[in-house]
Amino acid sequence: MIDWRAGKFYLKDISSYGTWVKFSNGDSIIPLRRQDCVLLHNGTMALGASFEDFTVPSVDFKFQE
Repeated sequence: MIDWRAGKFYLKDISSYGTWVKFSNGDSIIPLRRQDCVLLHNGTMALGASFEDFTVPSVDFKFQE
């Protein structure tokens, strides 16, 4: 789920298997399980499995000011 709060977009995982977020400005991957994170940069979300699974559905997102 994506929410707009306090002037920022937040991605909140409400799934059974988790969501992984990879921002294009770095190599770190943020695993979410019933947690949220702020979407401040461009990146990709992996839905239901980590990026190591090449068959995982993914969604690219672009941050615009």
